[in-house]
Amino acid sequence: MPASTDFLPFATGAGANVVSQSVYAADSALSNGFSSGIASSAKFNKVFRQASFVAAGVATWMANALNTNIPDDGNLSAFVANLALAVRAAASGGNFIADTGSVNTLIGTSSPAPTALAAGMQVAIQIANTNTGAVTFNYAGLGVKAVLSEGNAVKAGQMVAGQIYLLMYDGTQWELLSVGVDVPASTSQAGIVLLAANSDVAAGTDTAKAATAQGVARAVQSGGYNYAADSGSANAITVTLTPAPAAYSVGLVVEVLMNATNTGATTINVNGLGAKTVQFNGAVLVAGQLVAGRIYSMIYDGTNFQLQTSAAPVITASSFSASAGYIQWSNGFKIQWQTITVTTTTTQSFSYPSAFNNASVAWINGDDASNDVSVFVSGTTASGATVRSTLASSATCTLFSIGY
Repeated sequence: MPASTDFLPFATGAGANVVSQSVYAADSALSNGFSSGIASSAKFNKVFRQASFVAAGVATWMANALNTNIPDDGNLSAFVANLALAVRAAASGGNFIADTGSVNTLIGTSSPAPTALAAGMQVAIQIANTNTGAVTFNYAGLGVKAVLSEGNAVKAGQMVAGQIYLLMYDGTQWELLSVGVDVPASTSQAGIVLLAANSDVAAGTDTAKAATAQGVARAVQSGGYNYAADSGSANAITVTLTPAPAAYSVGLVVEVLMNATNTGATTINVNGLGAKTVQFNGAVLVAGQLVAGRIYSMIYDGTNFQLQTSAAPVITASSFSASAGYIQWSNGFKIQWQTITVTTTTTQSFSYPSAFNNASVAWINGDDASNDVSVFVSGTTASGATVRSTLASSATCTLFSIGY
């Protein structure tokens, strides 16, 4: 049913009792009004018709532009508000339309309908359904396009059913020009302030809007600003924080979920700002100090990232046999054993089952089954040493080496 108005023109019928326009224009009462006494009804009717005609015309235009009834209810503020909406719709090119789509899917057209979308095109649309998420608009059947607010997807509840919004096409999508509902403030403020949703504050997105104290508290509690999963490889950690830091700064804390166990010295690159060495107690990391699937805290000291948490040593390599073997832990500590046959008191060389990263620090020898054997180890290197026995005859003993 078309919209209507209660403002009606007066004395517009054929043969209405009004003076002609020429008589009316020449009447001296136009400047001073009617004097007391008996006035011509035809002249009064002319005045009433002109006033009512304009009022009815404006009200009818408003009803058509807004697709809403304009009542004669004495509510001046509502009349003025509707007049402003109608003017805004007219300023948008007359493309005020009613939404005929569903939730999150705006559909509408105007008459005459455009034949193509053009950058700068504006449309005022009365929303039929409050949105629950991202919104699209198909204007005059010219294609489904996204509706954005300040470059971001429209949030749930930002466009309210029954309200009128002004959209502008930028050549790719529609931009919401009207101020939509974002997150209501708990206190009144001068002007218009859009507040970011608490979920966006915690996630570090939509940073252009103001944040509530509750949103900031939740962001701190979530720890999301400093946490990221490692997307790099062993010994080369790569993380992306949201929002991205502009540069490394002393005290920057990064919480990392490791992607791979490290096998030696390790670096970390945060948001492409450059690889920095990771240290523990001021020293580069050793193999196995970062274990895949675990979370570690690192703080930037201005040069390197200092590891605040370290994994308990775990066995990272081993070899077991009766004659030779070793066990190596993630902190580099290693225990080795091997059976050595010493033939004379002459010094002879031997190699460890597995080379130490640095050097051995202690040795323990075991006797053979029939002789008490003492051996002296010297000339140690990371890969071996020399040994001399106290016996003149050959003897076999087991030598334990401890090192890192």
